Amino acid sequence: MKKRFNKVFIFILLAAFAITVFSFSSCQSKNNNSDSENNSQNINNSEQEQGNMQNLEEQTTEKILPDVPEVNYNGHEFNILVTSDDGDLVRNDFYAEELTGDVLNDARYMRNIYIEAIYGVKINNISSGWSNGNGVNLIRKSSAAGDFAYDAAMTTVYDACDLAVSGLILDLKNVSYLDLSKSWWDQKANRDLGIKGKMYFTTGDISQVVNDSIYAVLFNKKLAREYGLENPYDLVKSGKWTYDKLAELGKSVKGDLDGNGIFDQNDLYGAIIEDDTMMSLISSVGERCARINASGEIELSLYNERTVLAVKKYTDWVFDKTSVYAYQRFSGTGDEIDANFRRMFSNDQALFLMRGMETIAEFRAMETDFGILPFPKLDENQSDYYSPVGAWKAMFLSIPSVQEDIDRTAIILEALAAESLYTIRPAYYDKSLKGKHARDEESVEMLDIIISSKMYDFGWYYKFGDYTNHILDLFRNYNNDFTSMYEKYQSKAESDIQKINDKFAELLG
Repeated sequence: MKKRFNKVFIFILLAAFAITVFSFSSCQSKNNNSDSENNSQNINNSEQEQGNMQNLEEQTTEKILPDVPEVNYNGHEFNILVTSDDGDLVRNDFYAEELTGDVLNDARYMRNIYIEAIYGVKINNISSGWSNGNGVNLIRKSSAAGDFAYDAAMTTVYDACDLAVSGLILDLKNVSYLDLSKSWWDQKANRDLGIKGKMYFTTGDISQVVNDSIYAVLFNKKLAREYGLENPYDLVKSGKWTYDKLAELGKSVKGDLDGNGIFDQNDLYGAIIEDDTMMSLISSVGERCARINASGEIELSLYNERTVLAVKKYTDWVFDKTSVYAYQRFSGTGDEIDANFRRMFSNDQALFLMRGMETIAEFRAMETDFGILPFPKLDENQSDYYSPVGAWKAMFLSIPSVQEDIDRTAIILEALAAESLYTIRPAYYDKSLKGKHARDEESVEMLDIIISSKMYDFGWYYKFGDYTNHILDLFRNYNNDFTSMYEKYQSKAESDIQKINDKFAELLG
């Protein structure tokens, strides 16, 4: 009787939470229908991909249930290894100890206790601390011991790649009860992250860390008005939001505010920029560090006419220290560096800020209104916008190869992912991102473009030739010789790729 009462109580709580979130989503959807129709010409999505952004009001009328059996696991401790940290550098999308009033925390809490009640499990998140290598070391140790310490893992993208080539995680496409074609799994991940028909890691509504890791552009509306600049929203919608236009607008805003003849953190800039935008630059013009060829193998694709032109357009502008502030060159601890760029943007000292979308929430209290934009196109001939998923803070879900009960793991993960469609997605996307942090309807429209045009590049994630760092060094050292950099590390990158291709061939027999 007690167990039944607990389930009923949980259902009541979940229903109340869903009504709150989905009521907000309905209003948001009704307000934005016409805008979404206008945006459709800019995004070339398949029907399945469009399903990922379908109207949540429609979803509430008929909830899609996962195709898994009704089972009870009698209190099994379902352990998820998460490479997160106490300092919230990277969010733990499975952690929620109680209802706090924070919409995202409460969504995680309601999702977790619902799955726990339905399937008779206890969901534990085991934080390894945020550091590349932690996930690999812990799963390798567990695998060697055969102790079934982790049912699933949410690790850094670099760890996910190392786990895949080491044979320490399973091909998700070959796991019963996991259906990656469902809308609660990310179809862009299916498109971009598969190798030889295998998917060793993925993401979706079960976690929003990847969405926070998408690179975007914030712009200061006050400065745009004061300098009489073109409306960036109109540029995006007309397809004229290009790197040339970004530089043109950025160059028009700068000033030595303290009059000391030195441009530093006290002055006015066209943009504040993060080093990692150099990687995002390549993805945003539709190119990749590496891609899958016709034979199903990985090949290097970093260097071509488009990437050369993109790097030139970008560096011609961002190397001007009177126009662009590279905020990571500020001396101090990591916290001091972050506090400095936040202070500058909040104080109207930059027209643009180019960084991951987790930045949006950081400026909720900013007095001046700001807008949100996708990364630009190379030129107006580029048909679509591409929004790069950065490597530094993103995480992917995987299943360790050594499993006590693989069906149980798959059933719980599929159920968690499916429930996240109705709890985590609206809490994050509609209630938080659109409802709290976006300042206007145009930014809501831009967020639809950004989320639906995300691009993953496993060439960065596998760190072929260590181009991940070397392309950033161009920016750090104000060196625009992209060709020489590429050629210097080309043989190493090709050797790395061959080793990975051989590893996967070995794993596949």
